[in-house]
Amino acid sequence: MNRFEVGAEPVKQGYLGWFRRVEKARNHILKDGRGAEIVFPSHADAKAAAADALCNYLNGELRSSGLMPARHKAKAEALFKDKPPAPTRDRSAEDQ
Repeated sequence: MNRFEVGAEPVKQGYLGWFRRVEKARNHILKDGRGAEIVFPSHADAKAAAADALCNYLNGELRSSGLMPARHKAKAEALFKDKPPAPTRDRSAEDQ
């Protein structure tokens, strides 16, 4: 279960495309902008769309650059704004 995968699932009208992320145990079913599941006419179309969606996810801002998106960074900075920095220990005395 701890691996990336893509696939297609048959439904009455056609096929649903899905992909699985390493950090999530559930399949992510492809949806349109309104949140409705996208039904593809063939297994190959659904699987190709799922592979494209997985590539977009992997190459997205959060994964490819290693940086935190601006909206999350602002929230995190607001949480820790008034907190003093954590104290540090002088490890040079421990090394002797």
